Amino acid sequence: MSRKVVERHVWQGALDRAIGFTKTHRGKRIYSWRKETIERSFAEAKENHGLRYARMLGIANMRDAS
Repeated sequence: MSRKVVERHVWQGALDRAIGFTKTHRGKRIYSWRKETIERSFAEAKENHGLRYARMLGIANMRDAS
């Protein structure tokens, strides 16, 4: 008789703690700052630095395009 073994990923405990933190009042407040910092930097890159559209396909071409 064979048994199935369920194994958790090495970092699953850390992921569970991170998800738990985002459900706290402090975690929600910190996450709300995301739109003021991270998203603005992506918007600036798209608007001012020509990163809205990819000119070529593939990772190698994207590295050479700059």
